[in-house]
Amino acid sequence: MIIEAQLPAITALLKKAANASDSVAFNALYALFPKNTPAQKVHATLEAACISLADFDLAIYSVVMVKKDTGLPGDGFFATYKAIHEAEYTTIAGDTALIALTLAQKQLMVNAEKTRVYAHAKA
Repeated sequence: MIIEAQLPAITALLKKAANASDSVAFNALYALFPKNTPAQKVHATLEAACISLADFDLAIYSVVMVKKDTGLPGDGFFATYKAIHEAEYTTIAGDTALIALTLAQKQLMVNAEKTRVYAHAKA
């Protein structure tokens, strides 16, 4: 379920990061929601904000959201990336399952998508 009231703030967070060719930690996203908001609602709202900025085939804005420990997006990004850019995914990772991707493979996918997102944001 999407939390409509948070969409403008999340959209602004994503735009700011993309325009600055930067990333933002997930804790900044969660800080925009009331405490104890279920993660499913946070991520559904994030996805809605991303798609409001661009169709996924143009730019997957969730690439700017990163985990503190890895500096990479969450698993949802990689699932979307594989679905949208299947040929590119295969070039990078072959038939590797999402759960078996190496950090190097993930980084290549992130770099490719950040290039698209940053260009889209500046256009």
